[in-house]
Amino acid sequence: TLPLDTEVGGGALLRDVKKVGVMSGGALELIPRPGILGHLLYGALGKCVSAADGAGYKHTFTLGANQFAAPYYTLRSAPGNLWGEQFQDVRVSALNIAFRGADFVRGNVAFVGGLPTKVATTLWSPATKVDGGPPLIAPLSTIELPTGAAAKVIAGSFMAGMAIPMEEQWIVGSYSPDDFEIISRAFSLSFTMKVTDATLYSKMMYDANGGSAWAADMLREADIKLELA
Repeated sequence: TLPLDTEVGGGALLRDVKKVGVMSGGALELIPRPGILGHLLYGALGKCVSAADGAGYKHTFTLGANQFAAPYYTLRSAPGNLWGEQFQDVRVSALNIAFRGADFVRGNVAFVGGLPTKVATTLWSPATKVDGGPPLIAPLSTIELPTGAAAKVIAGSFMAGMAIPMEEQWIVGSYSPDDFEIISRAFSLSFTMKVTDATLYSKMMYDANGGSAWAADMLREADIKLELA
């Protein structure tokens, strides 16, 4: 956007405001239910394999062969239920799932996408799209270390970040970004723990192999079980 009375080519003055680009994006906080959480994990990881599992289905989310692939969504909102807005070619740019004792599992998600437009709410009935499934709660959830021993976790979070640098997407000849390409992904799982096991504390703070002298090697194990129910 150029300020008023800006001199342009030929000495002419620009005496109004021009729109030179358009995109959509934003973030929201939510208590994720299984239905919407599946969509968000798919948007963050890019691949989902589903298979029958008893009376239901098991969904496994992983990175695909192309680790930068991710689905595009069309998002709609109804601010104040006064009108409808639609955002096209949207990708998940960040996802955070946070949990702590005696509370709901909560989340934050951010999006970045293309052209926003107004749409009639009568075309999609926003109230019918609300995910009213059961919430995930901490008292029914479990976290275990690789040894199978339950970990006393006070709080924790899973975070996924997708780098989508927009400065590389604006091209000459277009009001909209060319694409919303992911150039890197980062995932982290963090816990705040109540440590009452002397052996575990010693491995974390002194020697990962259980010795008494301080060592530079870190305690490093995989296959942590995190079950939010």
